[in-house]
Amino acid sequence: MKLPPKEIHVWYCDINQTLDSGSYLGLLSENELDRLKKYRFPLDRKMYGTARYVLKTLLGDYLNIRPPEITFLYGVIFNKGKYQDILGM
Repeated sequence: MKLPPKEIHVWYCDINQTLDSGSYLGLLSENELDRLKKYRFPLDRKMYGTARYVLKTLLGDYLNIRPPEITFLYGVIFNKGKYQDILGM
């Protein structure tokens, strides 16, 4: 996917319309899987896993690399928002 100059893309998804956890677990790093396990509530785990899946898939498309090869440095600011069951990036 190509992002033309002076253009932004805003993505959102309804987590109720996304894949089950088995679909995104293969894209998560060991560190992300550890973080995922720390969420107490299933909805929070689903939101975190879905956010990582969507983010890695989109970045992979934009950067032309496989999503599992994408790693994140913590402390780097990235904005994502959620409103009930809607995730926006």
